[in-house]
Amino acid sequence: MPRWYWILIVLALFGAWNTFTHRAVEQPPGALAPAEPFQRAIDAPDEFEENGYHLTPRARFGITARVLASERYRIDPMARLVPYDVALGWGLMSDTSVLERVDVTQGNRFYYWRTEDDTLPLDELASHSANMHLIAADDDIADEIAALRVGQVVTIEGMLVDVRRPDGGTMNTSLSRNDSGAGACEIIWAEKLSVQ
Repeated sequence: MPRWYWILIVLALFGAWNTFTHRAVEQPPGALAPAEPFQRAIDAPDEFEENGYHLTPRARFGITARVLASERYRIDPMARLVPYDVALGWGLMSDTSVLERVDVTQGNRFYYWRTEDDTLPLDELASHSANMHLIAADDDIADEIAALRVGQVVTIEGMLVDVRRPDGGTMNTSLSRNDSGAGACEIIWAEKLSVQ
């Protein structure tokens, strides 16, 4: 057989394995993550460097939420520090019976949802989901972030941080769950991560 034939077989097997290991996790109806995120301001933050980026802690932060989407970034200005964004939902947005009526997408460092069901409380959907820029505090957490699957329930503990890039650009974390649009994403220095 020609060499290209074997290359196609290997690529097909890799694609099938990747699809299988990242498939969505089925969950029953009901709020899987009913609690609100925890947040407490940091009064005198110890700033620090990571991969050439300057980080300023703003608040201690903890969340248990359902993974709604995950997106890998490789070439934007934040990719070296934040290779993954994860859209998370809690309360109503962790309930399978609700999510069956909501379309979720991610791209360009934003998270989008939409629904055609006018019986759903739109304000509550918006305030119970967010796009999180996750910065891994160590290699083990980086591996866990990369392995997250849609539908899993994850607990993340760490700090909300503002970031100054090596080129001088800045990205500030959201400190509210009620904002939307540009600047509404949380930037989390993830010190602990566990999947339930």
